[in-house]
Amino acid sequence: MASAATRAQAAAKLAVALGAESLLLFVRAPDVDTLVPALGIDEVLPNEPRWRAFVEECAAQGESEAMLPVSADREEVPVIGIGTGHDVVLVLANWRRGADLTWLRSLLPLIGQVVCGEQVLAAAEAELRTARTRLETQADELSAANAALDDARIVAIAASRAKSEFLATMSHELRTPLNAIAGHVQLMSLGLHGPVTEEQQQALARIDRSARHLLGLINDILNLSRLEAGRLEYDIRDVSLCDLLADIKPMIEPQTTAKSLQLDFIDPESMPTVRADREKLQQIFLNLLSNAVKFTPSGGRVWIDASRRPGVPGKVFVRVMDTGEGIPSDKIEAIFDPFTQVDASHSRIGQGTGLGLSISRDLARGMGGDLRARSEPGAGSTFTLTLREAATRNA
Repeated sequence: MASAATRAQAAAKLAVALGAESLLLFVRAPDVDTLVPALGIDEVLPNEPRWRAFVEECAAQGESEAMLPVSADREEVPVIGIGTGHDVVLVLANWRRGADLTWLRSLLPLIGQVVCGEQVLAAAEAELRTARTRLETQADELSAANAALDDARIVAIAASRAKSEFLATMSHELRTPLNAIAGHVQLMSLGLHGPVTEEQQQALARIDRSARHLLGLINDILNLSRLEAGRLEYDIRDVSLCDLLADIKPMIEPQTTAKSLQLDFIDPESMPTVRADREKLQQIFLNLLSNAVKFTPSGGRVWIDASRRPGVPGKVFVRVMDTGEGIPSDKIEAIFDPFTQVDASHSRIGQGTGLGLSISRDLARGMGGDLRARSEPGAGSTFTLTLREAATRNA
């Protein structure tokens, strides 16, 4: 777009060529719907109302003549205005009557399009500058926000690491005296410190159960801290599900017998061999089976099956199912959060840290698998453990 000085020079030359003293150009400002002097050839015109009425008349009729003052220190001079449509009017001031304006009339529509286009372009450039300024401001704000987030993330990581280290240290410190308590209880039960009556044996058994329960809670916290700190190592190898479940069954049967629950492993001999850390896989099964027993009413059923699925090669899906009270759908994912239990009633039924399922899912994912749940209140629950299948399948 031409500069204001270039425009003024071009307008002066065109005015002389047309036999006039000066040339004025008016374009309609869309925001106020008024004809105003075009950019670059602005004039300070006296008696503005008369000029406004004159150019509007030119726009309406296409052409008009009048006597108007061009400056405050001069008398009125003859002016002629030629309009093109509604939006552009060209005015020749102090022009010589009889000058041939035919070619100007034919050229005026093109001049009008150029001027209107420049007006739109100028408005667009102004909006672009505003938008650029706004974007630069937003970019600065975003940069500051990102810096703040980075700082917060660093602080959070440091706090999480400190928490995990504290939990790991305290867990080790607490496990040592608890193991000592359990060991002394066993020695006393064996009578190594003298005769023990039946009532004393019962009291020692309660102490032993409580110590083991507390030790289990501390082990859960220790495992969680190791998982969060990324310090848990996995010994991945081929694990026979049939052999592993055979080892687990005696650990769970006392609980199922106490509640008169039916415990079934469906066709264990045909279960596939998987790739996993045997100790950690056993921990997952014990957590899942203990939960199933805990929340299944007396006379119910707990069972496990394992299968492959069409279209999902290399994966084994092990389901732990029960006929328990179930879990509301809006709390399915929450049960995998650390220190979370389904609700107050579950907390009353079984005491614990609420870490078992969280640790189990993390262990499953650490072995390249996953753990998901499906349930509904009153219809039992199904926990599906996904594991990698070993290269050689069991027959």
